[in-house]
Amino acid sequence: MSVATSASISAAARPEEPGGYLRLGQRMQDVFGRSHDEYENEVANETLPTVYLEVAHRLVAAARTAEDFAKWKKEARLSNAGAKPLIPLTAVITLFLAHAMAGLPVTYTELATTIRRRLKHNGRELLGISHKHGTDLQWYNRVWAAVDRVVELIDPYPAPTNVILKDEAWTEFYALTQTPEYRANTDAMLDRFDDLINNILHASLDLLPRDIWDRYIGTSPSTPPRLRSRAAPTRRRREAIARTPTRSRADTDARKTTTEKELRQMPPRTRWKRQ
Repeated sequence: MSVATSASISAAARPEEPGGYLRLGQRMQDVFGRSHDEYENEVANETLPTVYLEVAHRLVAAARTAEDFAKWKKEARLSNAGAKPLIPLTAVITLFLAHAMAGLPVTYTELATTIRRRLKHNGRELLGISHKHGTDLQWYNRVWAAVDRVVELIDPYPAPTNVILKDEAWTEFYALTQTPEYRANTDAMLDRFDDLINNILHASLDLLPRDIWDRYIGTSPSTPPRLRSRAAPTRRRREAIARTPTRSRADTDARKTTTEKELRQMPPRTRWKRQ
């Protein structure tokens, strides 16, 4: 992610030059809302510095991620009725970004640990996360459910989960993935994924001071290029796929499943949706 760091801002400000410290202080306030010393102390003393949480929140807000999620939920005809979620969808993305900036693993376990043990009262308020108590396992399950709700809105290859498809069930599912309806859904979800990532990327570029951009990257474009998730596999990737051993029938049969019958009983037009 192209978020400005204290080191890059310090280097660009060149404190040794006349007025350098003044420029550095102003840039740190503009980007992080802190002085240089306050930033360095916070990063040194906190596992997940609040400054990273605040910057990630600013990026998600600037990228209008909440509006995208609301639009996609409406298109999917997902109701907002019921209890308010303990972890909003935007909080999931914010925590992903904050963990990445802090160099923390982006795993369910670490995210649950952050919510339960690292986030202060103001941090939960900022992200809209419930103050409800819970054990490590409960927060793990809550994080899993929240991430699953995000994935449901952008999953380009939905398939039954927690099951190994065999024989007729696999044949039916594979045939379903070749239908125009499934492929159209894949294209739509990839477009959503591209929009989500590019909006956050462009928001992070906007956070970078223009003079730093011009000095190290070149003249800033009026419209940054958009990245695409679609790409043909490289020759090396195709060769790696060809060398990948397939699961033996004995290994497959050794793992029993109880959901294949349920899969076959589902209406044909809804089988491909996430279970």
